[in-house]
Amino acid sequence: MKNLLFIPVALLFFLAAAVFPALAGTSITFTSAVPGLTVDTTDLEKKVQDLIEANGGFLSDAFFLSNITGYPIGKSHIGAFPHFQIGVANGVGCTNMAYFARSKDERNDGSFPMMVPNPVLHFGFGLTERTDFIGKFFMFTSGMYKPEASNSMVRVNEFNIYSAGGRFRYNIVQRTTVLPMVFSFGGITLGMGGDVMMGSVKADGRYRASYKSVNVTYGAFNQDVNLSLDSRYNADVNWAVYSATAQALAYFDFFYLFSFYTGMGLTGGYGIFNTTFTANGTLTSDVAIPLLGTTVGTMTMNSTNKYKPYPVAPTYILGLEINLLMLKLNLETMVNMRNGSDVTALVGTRMEF
Repeated sequence: MKNLLFIPVALLFFLAAAVFPALAGTSITFTSAVPGLTVDTTDLEKKVQDLIEANGGFLSDAFFLSNITGYPIGKSHIGAFPHFQIGVANGVGCTNMAYFARSKDERNDGSFPMMVPNPVLHFGFGLTERTDFIGKFFMFTSGMYKPEASNSMVRVNEFNIYSAGGRFRYNIVQRTTVLPMVFSFGGITLGMGGDVMMGSVKADGRYRASYKSVNVTYGAFNQDVNLSLDSRYNADVNWAVYSATAQALAYFDFFYLFSFYTGMGLTGGYGIFNTTFTANGTLTSDVAIPLLGTTVGTMTMNSTNKYKPYPVAPTYILGLEINLLMLKLNLETMVNMRNGSDVTALVGTRMEF
């Protein structure tokens, strides 16, 4: 159980720090093992920065998409008050999925797929014969419970994770039976609401990285070599995403057991993702330097970075709900129509009364 609770916190940190050894605002201080040995830190900083620039936008966009997940409901209307529903769900915002369609050579640009989870408790209740409200909430902090699970690569010292949101829905076209016991048009519902997701993680651990073709000079030795860093780091990651969403969804019921829904959505908002990362360790070369060996010195990195997601996401939505009496099981995905490759994946369950 402790390991399960540790996973989402560690995942958020790895996305922010382990993928990114340094950032656009990085400064590198090199201390040589012997006087007269120099390393081209300007070139080294550029190599690190290029990697960050290849991933920062994908990560912030993943947070933006993850924020709007968390509403697994396959019915156009919960029912008039006092009908209500409650359940749990986990949505994941996924960006740079085009990575998997590229060849091995094309993947060498330094970018990676980004996936940000958003687990929530969700609920809803009827208001009138055509309107209802659905909402979500999640809070998990180290003050509530701090998992003891850790490893040499990451030790999470403090975390605060919050997610909340809500939508009002209006059933503009009501449910109609087309073929009794077989098929029903579930109706069309318009929804509008807002979401917020914010948090912070502080962690430390061991960080190892490799840097190719960095110039090292020592006396007559002047050569581009591959360097390896073995270091200890401290990291501070924080994020906040705010968004407003409008959706139009159509619902279809088959044999009561299956409910499909599909439609379009439009999300606009603002987000910010910040990291502070400091690492200090030993720098070694893959080529032995005459009279010195492979250890070239120590390196300290200090970096800060800030990214903002693209502020608009038009989405295509597709979902399936399996009805087992009062228990409902839900699968849902959204595709960001802005690029066609960023998606969400959600799995949830709920009980309706």
